[in-house]
Amino acid sequence: MKCFVCLCFILSLIGCFGGRPDPQMDGAIDASVANLRSIINDKMASNKLGLTSAADDLWVASAYKNIGLMLQSKGIRQHLGGDRLQREALENYNLALSIDKGRTISLNIQILYLKGMLLKMMGLGKESLDSLDKLERDYPLS
Repeated sequence: MKCFVCLCFILSLIGCFGGRPDPQMDGAIDASVANLRSIINDKMASNKLGLTSAADDLWVASAYKNIGLMLQSKGIRQHLGGDRLQREALENYNLALSIDKGRTISLNIQILYLKGMLLKMMGLGKESLDSLDKLERDYPLS
């Protein structure tokens, strides 16, 4: 009986820390990412002159941030393939920052924080500190 209890305990620990992929959740994330990318592409294609409003830029930057957050979440749950997803999430955070160009304070605070935490998880301590230092420097708390 003790062996059975120990075995159950060990299997539950493996399940908790193993980060088993959930195909249903992964499918929902993939569909959401594809949907946002499709909308971004449609917005870009309909804008033949390359002129965007601040509201358009905010929407696209927010969409890239959300894509990054979803990919980061999926990468955390999947220990296998997580590095690729984290790099892709980082690319989306950088795109969001480049599009908004610091105009929307709350969005930039979110992105710089998420980027800093992602870099920390990736083991890039110096880059993480740089992102968080920029957050503190550009948006000091009153």
